Amino acid sequence: NTSPHELYQALEKRVVGQDLAKKRLSIAVYEHIRNIINEDATEKQNILFLGPSGSGKTLIVNTISSHLEVPFVSGDATSFSPTGFQGSDADSCITDLLIKSNGETSLAEKGVVFIDEIDKLASSHNSATRLESFHYSTQSTLLKLIEGKKVKINPNALGEQTTFPYIVDTSRILFCFGGAFNHLEKIVAKKLGLSEGSIGFRKDNKSEYENQIKNYEIYNNA
Repeated sequence: NTSPHELYQALEKRVVGQDLAKKRLSIAVYEHIRNIINEDATEKQNILFLGPSGSGKTLIVNTISSHLEVPFVSGDATSFSPTGFQGSDADSCITDLLIKSNGETSLAEKGVVFIDEIDKLASSHNSATRLESFHYSTQSTLLKLIEGKKVKINPNALGEQTTFPYIVDTSRILFCFGGAFNHLEKIVAKKLGLSEGSIGFRKDNKSEYENQIKNYEIYNNA
């Protein structure tokens, strides 16, 4: 029985500023809840937060999750690995969601997952190093998870001795991602024909660059 306005008001009580992010998240979470109620709905909601450290990405998601009646888990993209051999498997966030749901797969399938530091999996060098191929495989695993797949979970993870695995369908889970995406503004500014530094006496270009950075115009163009 909630509305985007109620979710926004809940965020307003705890989060100062970040108006656009609060509005977008309120609408996306409302649509996620509506899709859960309407079982015929096939629309998939996922959210990506871009912003430097300390801008409130985690706080916004944690605040909204406390007002939801669905399970919520958060993780760190840098802790994931493609196979789980080094670090945890990308599917581990679904296992955590199932534990939060007390083993109820139907409840876990309605949950919210927040994964931070997603930009650390990106590679801009294309030098085919071992670490890059490792991150590329992790990206592929996460992508399948986001698009929707059936994840098999060992009952031992929940401390149960049964032989049948739990199967969780991720196609309706709301995934939220956060990342600082450092230097993204420089890449976008370059494509817009703006540059940070300039040689000579004319400073028009630089002041325009700085104005656009301050007003988040370059981020919006991204």
